Amino acid sequence: MISYSPRAARAIGFLKQAYNDIEIYVEDSSSHVMWLRLFQCILPERVKLSSVNPLRGRETVLKACKNDQEEDGRKRIYIIDGDFDFIKGRKKPNYRRLYRIRAYCIENLLISREAIEEIVIDSMGENDRGRLWREVDLQACVWDHENLLRYLFCIYAAAHDVAPDIKTVGLSITNLLCAGPKGAPTLSVPKVRRRAAEILYSIRRKGLTSEFVRRKQMYIQNCDGLDTDLVVSGKTYLLPLIWLNIRRSAKYKGNIEQFKIHLAKQFRRNREPYLFRAVNKIVQRD
Repeated sequence: MISYSPRAARAIGFLKQAYNDIEIYVEDSSSHVMWLRLFQCILPERVKLSSVNPLRGRETVLKACKNDQEEDGRKRIYIIDGDFDFIKGRKKPNYRRLYRIRAYCIENLLISREAIEEIVIDSMGENDRGRLWREVDLQACVWDHENLLRYLFCIYAAAHDVAPDIKTVGLSITNLLCAGPKGAPTLSVPKVRRRAAEILYSIRRKGLTSEFVRRKQMYIQNCDGLDTDLVVSGKTYLLPLIWLNIRRSAKYKGNIEQFKIHLAKQFRRNREPYLFRAVNKIVQRD
């Protein structure tokens, strides 16, 4: 999927007006079809949308939005992920037409029991939802480890503050897995602890331990009462782990990008009602 610079974003929006009733700018440089499927579930049928505009990263979206604050009659929205904002208690930048997803990222909002059930039914060719759900058993493989993942992401957030060169969220979850119930992939507690120890070792070498510990404790407190969708990345952690389990337990054949598209087709507006309202307010404007 082609991505655009902040300067080019506005011009691209003008060029695509014949194909789109609303300009939608996102962080992603991939998953174009996923976004289209998601907005087909959100927008009224009469609204024309043939493409979204990928800007390759949060900062690029913010710069493009900041440069596009004037009223010129165009209908547009700039969308960013929550990222560490909710863990850190950061407010959304105060730009017009900027929308921050009420989750760590958009992939968090694709995950729902109903959507996963539909994919499992299609994949296995059966309709006994109770039996299929027990067969897949995402509770044991994924959700039983929520607290461990939340703790890990508090460590990631603190490390991101004091030593942003240390790789955190971008590290693949596959290196943290082991065989769980019935051989299904699940999170390995020893491997997660080892990753946390590796991060702490890197921070000690930089002489930043006290500030890191202070921030980690603060973020752990911030997370109390927050839903896991606000804390843990769906894109790099939750969704890949679910996909790996669906592939093994339900014989799902699609790759992870196809999995996202199939989930997006089942998207329900109540997963992000504020996005639904924001987008529809724009398209209904004269």
